[in-house]
Amino acid sequence: MKIEIPKPHSSLTASTLETLYLNPGERLATDSGALVLCDRPYPGSVREVASLRAIASFGNIALDPEVPNFLLKHQIPLICFGGDGEYLGRLEPDWPTQADVLRAQIELSPEQRLHLTQRIVWGSLRQHRKLMQRYTREGAADLEEVIQKIEFAIAAVFEKDSAASALGCLGSGMAAYYRSLSQCVRIPGWEWQGRDAATPLNAMLGFTYELINQGIITAIAVAGLNSNVGIWRISDLVLDLATEFRVFGDAIVLRAINRRQVALKDFDEWQPSTKRVPERVRQVLVSGYEKKMAEQFTIPYTSLRVSYQEMMLFQSRQLAAYLLEQVPDFCPVSVK
Repeated sequence: MKIEIPKPHSSLTASTLETLYLNPGERLATDSGALVLCDRPYPGSVREVASLRAIASFGNIALDPEVPNFLLKHQIPLICFGGDGEYLGRLEPDWPTQADVLRAQIELSPEQRLHLTQRIVWGSLRQHRKLMQRYTREGAADLEEVIQKIEFAIAAVFEKDSAASALGCLGSGMAAYYRSLSQCVRIPGWEWQGRDAATPLNAMLGFTYELINQGIITAIAVAGLNSNVGIWRISDLVLDLATEFRVFGDAIVLRAINRRQVALKDFDEWQPSTKRVPERVRQVLVSGYEKKMAEQFTIPYTSLRVSYQEMMLFQSRQLAAYLLEQVPDFCPVSVK
């Protein structure tokens, strides 16, 4: 069964908000209503508040005394990671409560839950299939079998009559996808050993997924949604919406490995029991993530040109509009 991509609605608009990434040792100050990176040369040293959605810091940074209040006043969260990528916490502004949105989230009907689950699962599987197809074109080992399994899962999504059964399609498609990740890696030693294995590959994937989760948290708050009221996880909307974006984290990790930007020797002193990555690996992944999130594409059937990061906010706002019955459909992420 061929399913057409639902068309985004003209009432929805994109945002130009972005995230600022700070490295260890950098210092943040304020000057005349702008944030100033004191240790970076112009033009990257002055950032207008209106252009920022969030700030992510890695390792020890310096904040002038007025900066925390300044960030809270302008609703700019500060997301703190250790130098080794360990997530430490967030300095979070007091986001305004939108009672109508919260009520709509809580009163989500089974029909709405199925609608949202089908579209998120369908869109996520299509993006994962696209990544497999790309690696096939680039000369990876034969991936036709996994591509076919993902296509079977995609075809079955809209035949399901409950959110739980639609999620079964996601599970079957992603099980085949992860088993084939090793075939996308051209460097020996990085083989996939299971999702729970304490391996360098899983550590890198987990770190990029955390970066994505933190971006989704901010997008949800800006859109007026409550992250504690999910779609199918019931109490975690962040992980629900992140489902559409995790494939981009996979692409960042695979590129870093295949281009030899990271090596297994970088993990020589790594402790598998920790949820961390070596600092050098963290630097490579953050750089790749920042570049990926800044890439722009045109949303199909629209003239809207957005970055991957802006798409997080677009999807969150679209969800809020759907819950409030301002738009009839929720449209999955689609990148040509």
